[in-house]
Amino acid sequence: MFKDHPKFKKPDDKNAIIWRYMDFVGFVSLLDKKSLYFSKADELQDPYEDKFANAVFGHRIGETKKFAKEPKKKAEQRPDAVNPADAVLTYVNCWHINHIESTSMWQVYLKSDEGVAIQSTYGKLKQSFSAYAKGDVCIGQVGYLDFAVDPVPKDYDEWPFLYKRSSFSYERELRAIVREEHVDLTKGPHELGKYISVNLDMLIEKIYVSPAAPIWFSELVDSITGKLGLAKKVIHSQLASSAHPAEKAGEEWFNKK
Repeated sequence: MFKDHPKFKKPDDKNAIIWRYMDFVGFVSLLDKKSLYFSKADELQDPYEDKFANAVFGHRIGETKKFAKEPKKKAEQRPDAVNPADAVLTYVNCWHINHIESTSMWQVYLKSDEGVAIQSTYGKLKQSFSAYAKGDVCIGQVGYLDFAVDPVPKDYDEWPFLYKRSSFSYERELRAIVREEHVDLTKGPHELGKYISVNLDMLIEKIYVSPAAPIWFSELVDSITGKLGLAKKVIHSQLASSAHPAEKAGEEWFNKK
């Protein structure tokens, strides 16, 4: 269930709107399993983030066993060093904070036009984990820094997973984090990710279909949503349409000039 981490930065407003962009397979999996997928921290797909993580932890995935045998020794050699095992024991689920849809997020997170975004709020995300009883889920905003000059707070174990370089600030990322305890890292293989059960009816406010998706796909998402027992509104995004309210308002203003 959700646990408030005293060191994590959180949105000031519990009603802050958040989004999770995903492909159709990920959406169906969410509804079918009634669970959010948390990726293992050292399996995050962002190549630039991977470079930073490896710089911090000083290891590649294949060297986990080696470092797991002597984390205390490594910490003694470098007082500011992070136990590399943390990347193997930490699982992350990512959201985008924004009061409106983001064109860039559709483009970054989707490999095709058939994509879906679920809209929720920070407060509802916290409440949705009430069904998960196997551990704690902490939620925090990602901080964006110039690592060459900006100091990074290192007074809590999860700090490497809540800071990214400033060039990623457009992501406005919110992360839910789960950490495993009492795991023998010398034994494997380890999970690449884990499913954390959530209350979908609590979590999801609306479901958006990619603005570039054909009408039949929007109808399919609506049908699948109903068949899997979720009574939520499915909206076909109008970002790509000249009928979008924001564009229409702009056209009216221009015509008055």
